[in-house]
Amino acid sequence: MRTGLGMVVVGVVCVAALAGSAAGSDGRAHAKAGKTPTNVSISSKFPAFHGRVSSNRARCKRGRTVKLFRKTSGGGNPKRLGRDRSMGSGRWTVKVRNVKSGAYYAKAKPKRAAGSLCKADRSRVIVVD
Repeated sequence: MRTGLGMVVVGVVCVAALAGSAAGSDGRAHAKAGKTPTNVSISSKFPAFHGRVSSNRARCKRGRTVKLFRKTSGGGNPKRLGRDRSMGSGRWTVKVRNVKSGAYYAKAKPKRAAGSLCKADRSRVIVVD
């Protein structure tokens, strides 16, 4: 009788171990699937500079840190001109005094939101003459 009971206990332990490993792999797959694409747009029209963070998840639009950069001549490090946090609609604005001719772009940093990761993005480059 001990042998039979021992076999049942071993069987239960094996099933529990298999269930745990399956849950672990599902958890990893879910974490990978939790990366949500983000798109950052930029416009130089009044008020310069502004744009929108868009995503298919509302959590990835609001509260994103967006930084505005101007490329420097000679390929040096770009100059950060300012930053803003996007509103619930995803809109952001960075006011720049004395806008100079040059190439500008915006970057949104990645953000963790409710267990998923909102990916970072960089806008297209706009040229101001």
